Amino acid sequence: MTLANIAGNYVVVRIAPHQFATYAHLQRGSIRVQLRQHLGRGDVLGLLGNSGHSTGPHLHLQVTDGPSVLGSEGVPYVFTSYSFLGLAKDFEENKHPVSPRHREIPVEDAVSRLP
Repeated sequence: MTLANIAGNYVVVRIAPHQFATYAHLQRGSIRVQLRQHLGRGDVLGLLGNSGHSTGPHLHLQVTDGPSVLGSEGVPYVFTSYSFLGLAKDFEENKHPVSPRHREIPVEDAVSRLP
């Protein structure tokens, strides 16, 4: 594993001036967008995977002040709605309470389900 491939297959989307959303660990060969393509809500970027430094399929999402996966600073963000399923360290599929959340930022290492 190197700094160059730690995020595996990923897409960086400019969402505002000096704000970028990175979607990482996508399935190999699944990225469906092109460089400089204009995107809209609901557009498919790629498929969930476990490429890069990953122990299982998941989506790593980060919002930062630059397009570099590791060379930029994180910025706060909120989701309109999502379900909190638990923390990654003790998460077991189908053995968790589903807790609806609204207009919040997920806590670190949260397992969440987006609508």
